[in-house]
Amino acid sequence: MARLFGLRAHRGFRKIAPTIARDVDERMRTADEVMFGPVLVVWPYSEVADAIDYINQRPAPLVATGTGQTTTTSAVSSVVPEAVVWPVMTLPHK
Repeated sequence: MARLFGLRAHRGFRKIAPTIARDVDERMRTADEVMFGPVLVVWPYSEVADAIDYINQRPAPLVATGTGQTTTTSAVSSVVPEAVVWPVMTLPHK
């Protein structure tokens, strides 16, 4: 079952608060469809090559977010040139 982090939609205003989805099953619509809004599906990976293989097995995404070192984002953007690739810096934490 997917886990959602963020606030719920407010139907009266037709708005969705920023939401992060984790543990998404590939059979879920969330895994397959382009979502316009403040929704981010997180697909964890151990190696950049695993992330690239995952991307290459599917239709090209419109957006990809790479976290970690600059080389990670560069590797992903070379595979998905038509997408916007957002680099995200990660800071060490305890």
